[in-house]
Amino acid sequence: MTEARQVRWTTGQGLSIPAARHVRLVADRGELWLHGVRAEPRLLGTVASLTSAHLRTDGDLRSFRRWPADPADESLLAPRPVFESARVTEAGRDRNEAAPTGALVLCGPDGPVITVPFRDVLPTGIPESDVLRASGAEALIRALGLTLQDGPPLDRTQRTAESRVLLRPHRRLLGLAQLVVTMGVASSVISGFAMKEELSWPAWPYTVACLLAVAATVGFLGSRLAFRRLTRTPLQAGGRSVYDVPGGVAGTQLQFGPDDVVVVRPYEPGEIWLRGPAAGGVTLIELGKAQVHLKDADGTLLAAFDTAELVPAPADADRLRACCEKAGIKVTSGGFEAARTPGVGTRLRPVRGETVWGLTDLEAGLLGPCVDLLCGLAALLGLIALLGPRASVDGFGWLLVDAHLVCLLAVLPGVFGRWWRRKRLLPGW
Repeated sequence: MTEARQVRWTTGQGLSIPAARHVRLVADRGELWLHGVRAEPRLLGTVASLTSAHLRTDGDLRSFRRWPADPADESLLAPRPVFESARVTEAGRDRNEAAPTGALVLCGPDGPVITVPFRDVLPTGIPESDVLRASGAEALIRALGLTLQDGPPLDRTQRTAESRVLLRPHRRLLGLAQLVVTMGVASSVISGFAMKEELSWPAWPYTVACLLAVAATVGFLGSRLAFRRLTRTPLQAGGRSVYDVPGGVAGTQLQFGPDDVVVVRPYEPGEIWLRGPAAGGVTLIELGKAQVHLKDADGTLLAAFDTAELVPAPADADRLRACCEKAGIKVTSGGFEAARTPGVGTRLRPVRGETVWGLTDLEAGLLGPCVDLLCGLAALLGLIALLGPRASVDGFGWLLVDAHLVCLLAVLPGVFGRWWRRKRLLPGW
Protein backbone atom coordinates (compact mmCIF):
# COMPACT_ATOMS: atom_id res chain seq x y z
CA MET A 1 0.00 0.00 0.00
CA THR A 2 1.38 3.42 -0.94
CA GLU A 3 1.81 6.04 1.73
CA ALA A 4 -0.91 8.69 1.80
CA ARG A 5 0.18 12.26 1.07
CA GLN A 6 -1.88 15.21 2.15
CA VAL A 7 -2.30 18.98 2.20
CA ARG A 8 -4.38 20.18 5.11
CA TRP A 9 -6.10 23.37 6.18
CA THR A 10 -3.62 24.19 8.95
CA THR A 11 -4.68 27.44 10.60
CA GLY A 12 -8.10 27.82 12.20
CA GLN A 13 -9.39 30.75 14.23
CA GLY A 14 -12.87 31.13 15.67
CA LEU A 15 -15.46 29.53 13.41
CA SER A 16 -12.71 28.38 11.00
CA ILE A 17 -11.30 25.99 13.65
CA PRO A 18 -13.36 23.04 12.28
CA ALA A 19 -11.66 23.56 8.91
CA ALA A 20 -8.23 23.09 10.51
CA ARG A 21 -9.49 19.98 12.29
CA HIS A 22 -11.07 18.25 9.30
CA VAL A 23 -10.24 19.69 5.84
CA ARG A 24 -7.67 17.47 4.12
CA LEU A 25 -6.66 16.97 0.48
CA VAL A 26 -5.32 13.40 0.41
CA ALA A 27 -3.56 11.44 -2.33
CA ASP A 28 -3.82 7.74 -1.49
CA ARG A 29 -3.50 4.65 -3.73
CA GLY A 30 -3.49 6.82 -6.84
CA GLU A 31 -6.71 8.65 -5.88
CA LEU A 32 -7.25 12.26 -4.83
CA TRP A 33 -9.78 12.72 -2.02
CA LEU A 34 -11.15 15.88 -0.39
CA HIS A 35 -12.18 15.59 3.27
CA GLY A 36 -14.55 18.37 4.34
CA VAL A 37 -15.83 19.74 7.63
CA ARG A 38 -19.14 17.85 7.59
CA ALA A 39 -19.58 15.98 4.32
CA GLU A 40 -18.21 12.55 3.49
CA PRO A 41 -14.84 12.44 1.68
CA ARG A 42 -15.26 13.25 -2.03
CA LEU A 43 -13.23 11.64 -4.81
CA LEU A 44 -11.79 14.39 -7.03
CA GLY A 45 -9.91 12.21 -9.48
CA THR A 46 -7.36 9.48 -10.07
CA VAL A 47 -3.81 9.44 -11.40
CA ALA A 48 -5.21 8.66 -14.86
CA SER A 49 -7.74 11.53 -14.79
CA LEU A 50 -5.46 14.30 -13.46
CA THR A 51 -3.41 15.90 -16.21
CA SER A 52 -1.51 18.91 -14.82
CA ALA A 53 -0.64 21.11 -11.85
CA HIS A 54 0.30 24.81 -11.76
CA LEU A 55 0.66 27.68 -9.29
CA ARG A 56 -1.09 31.03 -8.96
CA THR A 57 0.09 34.19 -7.18
CA ASP A 58 -1.57 35.92 -4.24
CA GLY A 59 -2.63 38.66 -6.63
CA ASP A 60 -4.34 36.09 -8.84
CA LEU A 61 -6.05 34.58 -5.82
CA ARG A 62 -7.51 37.91 -4.75
CA SER A 63 -9.06 38.33 -8.20
CA PHE A 64 -11.15 35.18 -7.69
CA ARG A 65 -14.00 37.02 -5.92
CA ARG A 66 -17.29 36.65 -7.77
CA TRP A 67 -20.37 38.70 -6.92
CA PRO A 68 -22.96 37.81 -5.79
CA ALA A 69 -22.17 34.10 -5.42
CA ASP A 70 -18.92 34.73 -3.55
CA PRO A 71 -18.72 38.18 -1.97
CA ALA A 72 -15.42 39.24 -0.37
CA ASP A 73 -14.51 36.07 1.52
CA GLU A 74 -12.31 38.00 3.94
CA SER A 75 -11.34 34.85 5.86
CA LEU A 76 -9.43 33.79 2.74
CA LEU A 77 -8.68 36.85 0.67
CA ALA A 78 -8.17 39.78 3.04
CA PRO A 79 -4.89 40.14 4.94
CA ARG A 80 -5.12 39.53 8.68
CA PRO A 81 -4.19 42.25 11.17
CA VAL A 82 -0.68 41.31 12.22
CA PHE A 83 -0.08 41.66 15.95
CA GLU A 84 2.63 39.05 16.38
CA SER A 85 5.21 39.86 13.73
CA ALA A 86 6.97 42.82 12.18
CA ARG A 87 4.90 44.84 9.73
CA VAL A 88 5.89 44.14 6.16
CA THR A 89 6.86 46.99 3.87
CA GLU A 90 4.95 48.03 0.78
CA ALA A 91 7.71 46.54 -1.36
CA GLY A 92 7.46 43.29 0.59
CA ARG A 93 3.72 43.16 0.03
CA ASP A 94 4.23 43.72 -3.68
CA ARG A 95 6.74 40.86 -3.82
CA ASN A 96 4.33 38.55 -2.00
CA GLU A 97 1.51 39.48 -4.39
CA ALA A 98 3.69 38.51 -7.36
CA ALA A 99 5.26 35.35 -5.89
CA PRO A 100 3.91 32.12 -7.49
CA THR A 101 2.95 30.64 -4.12
CA GLY A 102 -0.59 31.87 -3.70
CA ALA A 103 -2.42 28.70 -4.67
CA LEU A 104 -1.95 25.27 -6.23
CA VAL A 105 -4.32 24.29 -9.07
CA LEU A 106 -4.80 20.64 -10.06
CA CYS A 107 -6.46 20.06 -13.43
CA GLY A 108 -8.15 17.28 -15.35
CA PRO A 109 -9.11 17.03 -19.04
CA ASP A 110 -12.22 19.13 -18.42
CA GLY A 111 -10.45 21.93 -16.53
CA PRO A 112 -9.48 22.74 -12.92
CA VAL A 113 -10.40 20.12 -10.31
CA ILE A 114 -9.29 21.88 -7.12
CA THR A 115 -7.60 25.19 -6.26
CA VAL A 116 -5.77 25.05 -2.92
CA PRO A 117 -4.81 28.41 -1.34
CA PHE A 118 -1.52 28.27 0.57
CA ARG A 119 -2.52 31.06 2.94
CA ASP A 120 -4.23 28.81 5.47
CA VAL A 121 -2.41 25.54 4.80
CA LEU A 122 0.80 26.86 6.38
CA PRO A 123 1.69 28.14 9.85
CA THR A 124 3.16 31.62 10.11
CA GLY A 125 6.77 32.35 9.24
CA ILE A 126 7.50 29.68 6.63
CA PRO A 127 10.08 30.90 4.08
CA GLU A 128 8.70 31.35 0.57
CA SER A 129 11.21 28.85 -0.82
CA ASP A 130 9.80 26.10 1.42
CA VAL A 131 6.08 26.68 0.79
CA LEU A 132 5.59 23.69 -1.51
CA ARG A 133 7.48 21.27 0.72
CA ALA A 134 6.18 22.57 4.06
CA SER A 135 2.55 22.46 2.91
CA GLY A 136 2.87 18.88 1.65
CA ALA A 137 1.95 20.00 -1.87
CA GLU A 138 5.24 18.85 -3.36
CA ALA A 139 4.82 15.29 -2.05
CA LEU A 140 1.15 15.22 -3.07
CA ILE A 141 1.97 16.30 -6.64
CA ARG A 142 4.64 13.63 -6.81
CA ALA A 143 2.26 10.97 -5.49
CA LEU A 144 -0.20 11.87 -8.25
CA GLY A 145 2.48 11.47 -10.91
CA LEU A 146 2.34 15.15 -11.91
CA THR A 147 4.93 17.89 -12.35
CA LEU A 148 4.44 21.63 -11.96
CA GLN A 149 3.85 23.41 -15.26
CA ASP A 150 3.19 26.99 -16.29
CA GLY A 151 -0.48 27.78 -15.82
CA PRO A 152 -2.70 28.87 -18.71
CA PRO A 153 -3.37 32.61 -19.09
CA LEU A 154 -5.73 33.79 -16.36
CA ASP A 155 -8.42 35.20 -18.62
CA ARG A 156 -12.02 35.56 -17.55
CA THR A 157 -12.96 31.98 -18.44
CA GLN A 158 -9.96 30.46 -16.66
CA ARG A 159 -10.42 32.68 -13.61
CA THR A 160 -14.05 31.62 -13.32
CA ALA A 161 -13.13 27.93 -13.65
CA GLU A 162 -10.40 28.08 -11.00
CA SER A 163 -12.56 30.20 -8.70
CA ARG A 164 -15.42 27.70 -8.92
CA VAL A 165 -13.26 24.91 -7.42
CA LEU A 166 -11.41 27.11 -4.89
CA LEU A 167 -11.03 25.23 -1.60
CA ARG A 168 -13.14 27.31 0.77
CA PRO A 169 -14.47 25.54 3.86
CA HIS A 170 -16.55 28.60 4.83
CA ARG A 171 -19.13 28.42 2.05
CA ARG A 172 -22.03 27.65 4.41
CA LEU A 173 -21.01 30.48 6.70
CA LEU A 174 -20.88 32.84 3.74
CA GLY A 175 -24.34 31.67 2.71
CA LEU A 176 -25.68 32.38 6.21
CA ALA A 177 -24.08 35.84 6.17
CA GLN A 178 -25.72 36.66 2.83
CA LEU A 179 -29.09 35.44 4.07
CA VAL A 180 -28.94 37.43 7.33
CA VAL A 181 -27.90 40.63 5.54
CA THR A 182 -30.63 40.19 2.92
CA MET A 183 -33.33 39.68 5.56
CA GLY A 184 -32.12 42.63 7.63
CA VAL A 185 -32.09 44.97 4.64
CA ALA A 186 -35.50 43.73 3.44
CA SER A 187 -37.00 44.24 6.90
CA SER A 188 -35.67 47.81 7.10
CA VAL A 189 -36.91 48.66 3.59
CA ILE A 190 -40.40 47.27 4.23
CA SER A 191 -40.68 49.12 7.54
CA GLY A 192 -39.55 52.35 5.87
CA PHE A 193 -42.07 51.84 3.07
CA ALA A 194 -44.88 51.26 5.55
CA MET A 195 -44.02 54.43 7.49
CA LYS A 196 -43.74 56.50 4.31
CA GLU A 197 -47.15 55.32 3.15
CA GLU A 198 -48.48 56.02 6.66
CA LEU A 199 -49.91 52.53 6.88
CA SER A 200 -51.46 51.78 10.26
CA TRP A 201 -51.80 48.43 11.94
CA PRO A 202 -52.93 45.79 10.96
CA ALA A 203 -51.25 46.35 7.56
CA TRP A 204 -49.40 43.23 6.40
CA PRO A 205 -45.99 44.93 5.78
CA TYR A 206 -45.46 45.24 9.53
CA THR A 207 -45.89 41.51 10.02
CA VAL A 208 -43.52 40.67 7.16
CA ALA A 209 -40.91 43.17 8.40
CA CYS A 210 -41.10 41.75 11.90
CA LEU A 211 -40.67 38.16 10.75
CA LEU A 212 -37.65 39.12 8.65
CA ALA A 213 -36.08 41.06 11.53
CA VAL A 214 -36.58 38.13 13.91
CA ALA A 215 -35.15 35.64 11.40
CA ALA A 216 -32.09 37.84 10.77
CA THR A 217 -31.47 38.26 14.50
CA VAL A 218 -31.82 34.53 15.14
CA GLY A 219 -29.29 33.79 12.40
CA PHE A 220 -26.84 36.34 13.80
CA LEU A 221 -27.21 35.16 17.41
CA GLY A 222 -26.90 31.52 16.28
CA SER A 223 -23.49 32.22 14.71
CA ARG A 224 -22.34 34.06 17.83
CA LEU A 225 -23.46 31.21 20.08
CA ALA A 226 -21.67 28.73 17.82
CA PHE A 227 -18.51 30.84 18.17
CA ARG A 228 -18.73 30.89 21.97
CA ARG A 229 -19.47 27.18 22.16
CA LEU A 230 -16.58 26.29 19.86
CA THR A 231 -13.96 28.55 21.39
CA ARG A 232 -14.82 27.84 25.03
CA THR A 233 -14.76 24.06 24.69
CA PRO A 234 -11.22 22.69 25.24
CA LEU A 235 -9.83 20.51 22.47
CA GLN A 236 -9.81 16.84 23.46
CA ALA A 237 -6.39 15.23 23.07
CA GLY A 238 -7.78 12.09 21.41
CA GLY A 239 -4.73 9.96 22.23
CA ARG A 240 -2.18 12.74 21.70
CA SER A 241 0.36 13.65 24.38
CA VAL A 242 -0.31 17.09 25.86
CA TYR A 243 2.39 19.64 26.69
CA ASP A 244 1.02 22.63 28.62
CA VAL A 245 2.95 25.80 27.76
CA PRO A 246 4.26 27.30 31.03
CA GLY A 247 3.61 30.90 32.00
CA GLY A 248 1.09 31.62 29.27
CA VAL A 249 -2.68 31.85 29.02
CA ALA A 250 -4.41 28.86 30.59
CA GLY A 251 -5.14 26.20 27.99
CA THR A 252 -2.23 27.11 25.70
CA GLN A 253 -0.68 23.77 24.77
CA LEU A 254 0.96 21.58 22.17
CA GLN A 255 -0.53 18.14 21.49
CA PHE A 256 1.74 15.52 19.90
CA GLY A 257 0.41 12.47 18.08
CA PRO A 258 1.55 10.19 15.23
CA ASP A 259 -0.89 11.79 12.77
CA ASP A 260 -1.23 15.33 14.13
CA VAL A 261 0.74 17.96 16.02
CA VAL A 262 -1.68 20.59 17.31
CA VAL A 263 -0.91 24.05 18.68
CA VAL A 264 -3.81 25.33 20.82
CA ARG A 265 -3.91 29.06 21.52
CA PRO A 266 -7.17 29.87 23.34
CA TYR A 267 -6.47 33.61 23.52
CA GLU A 268 -6.63 33.96 19.70
CA PRO A 269 -8.82 31.83 19.84
CA GLY A 270 -7.29 29.39 17.38
CA GLU A 271 -5.59 26.11 16.58
CA ILE A 272 -2.76 25.12 14.23
CA TRP A 273 -2.85 21.54 12.92
CA LEU A 274 0.43 20.20 11.56
CA ARG A 275 1.07 16.80 10.05
CA GLY A 276 2.57 14.29 12.48
CA PRO A 277 5.39 11.83 11.74
CA ALA A 278 3.02 9.18 10.33
CA ALA A 279 1.68 11.74 7.81
CA GLY A 280 5.11 12.90 6.63
CA GLY A 281 5.11 15.92 8.92
CA VAL A 282 6.93 16.77 12.14
CA THR A 283 9.60 14.16 12.89
CA LEU A 284 12.25 16.30 14.59
CA ILE A 285 12.24 19.11 17.16
CA GLU A 286 15.42 21.15 17.59
CA LEU A 287 15.84 23.10 20.82
CA GLY A 288 17.99 26.20 20.34
CA LYS A 289 18.84 29.12 22.62
CA ALA A 290 16.60 31.50 20.69
CA GLN A 291 14.06 29.32 18.92
CA VAL A 292 12.56 25.84 18.81
CA HIS A 293 12.18 24.44 15.29
CA LEU A 294 9.76 21.72 14.19
CA LYS A 295 11.00 19.95 11.04
CA ASP A 296 10.09 17.05 8.81
CA ALA A 297 12.34 14.17 7.75
CA ASP A 298 13.84 16.29 4.93
CA GLY A 299 14.76 19.10 7.30
CA THR A 300 12.01 21.45 6.08
CA LEU A 301 10.93 23.95 8.72
CA LEU A 302 7.24 23.44 9.55
CA ALA A 303 6.91 25.70 12.60
CA ALA A 304 9.05 27.74 14.99
CA PHE A 305 8.55 29.04 18.53
CA ASP A 306 10.53 31.25 20.88
CA THR A 307 12.46 29.08 23.29
CA ALA A 308 11.68 31.48 26.15
CA GLU A 309 7.96 30.95 25.56
CA LEU A 310 7.89 27.22 24.86
CA VAL A 311 10.58 25.78 27.17
CA PRO A 312 11.79 28.51 29.55
CA ALA A 313 13.37 26.01 31.99
CA PRO A 314 15.28 22.69 31.68
CA ALA A 315 12.40 20.86 33.38
CA ASP A 316 10.06 22.12 30.65
CA ALA A 317 12.40 20.75 27.99
CA ASP A 318 12.28 17.36 29.70
CA ARG A 319 8.46 17.44 29.71
CA LEU A 320 8.43 18.35 26.02
CA ARG A 321 10.87 15.56 25.20
CA ALA A 322 8.72 12.98 27.05
CA CYS A 323 5.57 14.04 25.15
CA CYS A 324 7.36 13.89 21.79
CA GLU A 325 8.86 10.47 22.40
CA LYS A 326 5.40 9.00 22.89
CA ALA A 327 4.43 10.30 19.43
CA GLY A 328 7.60 9.08 17.73
CA ILE A 329 9.14 12.55 17.38
CA LYS A 330 12.85 13.00 18.05
CA VAL A 331 14.05 15.95 20.16
CA THR A 332 17.58 17.32 19.93
CA SER A 333 19.21 20.29 21.69
CA GLY A 334 22.13 22.53 20.86
CA GLY A 335 21.91 21.77 17.17
CA PHE A 336 21.80 25.44 16.15
CA GLU A 337 22.48 28.77 17.80
CA ALA A 338 20.94 31.15 15.25
CA ALA A 339 19.31 34.30 16.58
CA ARG A 340 15.57 34.75 16.31
CA THR A 341 14.47 36.01 12.90
CA PRO A 342 11.82 38.78 13.13
CA GLY A 343 8.48 37.70 11.69
CA VAL A 344 9.40 34.00 11.69
CA GLY A 345 7.68 31.84 14.25
CA THR A 346 4.40 31.43 16.07
CA ARG A 347 3.80 33.24 19.34
CA LEU A 348 2.39 31.38 22.31
CA ARG A 349 1.38 34.44 24.32
CA PRO A 350 -0.75 37.45 23.39
CA VAL A 351 1.03 40.69 22.56
CA ARG A 352 -1.74 43.24 23.04
CA GLY A 353 -4.10 41.70 25.52
CA GLU A 354 -6.88 39.73 23.88
CA THR A 355 -6.22 39.45 20.15
CA VAL A 356 -9.82 38.62 19.26
CA TRP A 357 -9.75 41.59 16.86
CA GLY A 358 -7.29 39.59 14.77
CA LEU A 359 -10.26 37.47 13.71
CA THR A 360 -12.30 38.35 10.66
CA ASP A 361 -16.00 39.07 11.10
CA LEU A 362 -16.87 35.64 9.68
CA GLU A 363 -14.49 33.84 12.05
CA ALA A 364 -15.87 35.75 15.04
CA GLY A 365 -19.46 34.83 14.15
CA LEU A 366 -20.35 38.46 13.34
CA LEU A 367 -21.15 37.50 9.72
CA GLY A 368 -19.82 40.76 8.31
CA PRO A 369 -19.21 44.44 9.04
CA CYS A 370 -21.99 45.97 11.14
CA VAL A 371 -24.39 43.02 10.69
CA ASP A 372 -25.36 43.38 14.36
CA LEU A 373 -26.10 47.07 13.75
CA LEU A 374 -28.22 46.11 10.73
CA CYS A 375 -30.29 43.68 12.83
CA GLY A 376 -30.71 46.35 15.50
CA LEU A 377 -31.76 48.92 12.90
CA ALA A 378 -34.39 46.56 11.47
CA ALA A 379 -35.83 46.00 14.95
CA LEU A 380 -35.75 49.72 15.78
CA LEU A 381 -37.56 50.71 12.59
CA GLY A 382 -40.22 48.11 13.33
CA LEU A 383 -40.76 49.59 16.78
CA ILE A 384 -41.02 53.13 15.43
CA ALA A 385 -43.59 52.04 12.85
CA LEU A 386 -45.69 50.06 15.31
CA LEU A 387 -45.60 52.70 18.06
CA GLY A 388 -45.91 55.77 15.85
CA PRO A 389 -48.53 58.46 16.45
CA ARG A 390 -50.97 56.91 13.97
CA ALA A 391 -50.53 53.31 15.10
CA SER A 392 -53.43 51.39 16.49
CA VAL A 393 -51.93 48.28 18.06
CA ASP A 394 -54.12 45.37 19.11
CA GLY A 395 -53.22 42.14 20.91
CA PHE A 396 -51.30 40.58 18.03
CA GLY A 397 -49.61 43.89 17.37
CA TRP A 398 -48.17 43.85 20.86
CA LEU A 399 -46.61 40.47 20.07
CA LEU A 400 -44.82 42.14 17.17
CA VAL A 401 -43.70 44.96 19.44
CA ASP A 402 -42.32 42.44 21.92
CA ALA A 403 -40.52 40.57 19.14
CA HIS A 404 -38.86 43.76 17.86
CA LEU A 405 -37.90 44.75 21.41
CA VAL A 406 -36.33 41.35 22.12
CA CYS A 407 -34.33 41.55 18.87
CA LEU A 408 -33.09 45.04 19.74
CA LEU A 409 -32.04 44.04 23.25
CA ALA A 410 -30.37 40.87 21.94
CA VAL A 411 -27.92 42.70 19.65
CA LEU A 412 -27.17 45.75 21.82
CA PRO A 413 -24.66 43.97 24.14
CA GLY A 414 -22.61 42.85 21.14
CA VAL A 415 -22.63 46.35 19.63
CA PHE A 416 -21.41 47.99 22.83
CA GLY A 417 -18.96 45.13 23.49
CA ARG A 418 -17.41 45.58 20.07
CA TRP A 419 -17.05 49.36 20.66
CA TRP A 420 -15.53 48.86 24.12
CA ARG A 421 -12.95 46.28 22.98
CA ARG A 422 -11.91 48.45 20.04
CA LYS A 423 -11.65 51.48 22.34
CA ARG A 424 -9.45 49.52 24.76
CA LEU A 425 -7.22 47.88 22.12
CA LEU A 426 -6.94 50.95 19.89
CA PRO A 427 -6.65 54.04 22.14
CA GLY A 428 -7.73 57.20 20.45
CA TRP A 429 -10.19 55.43 18.14
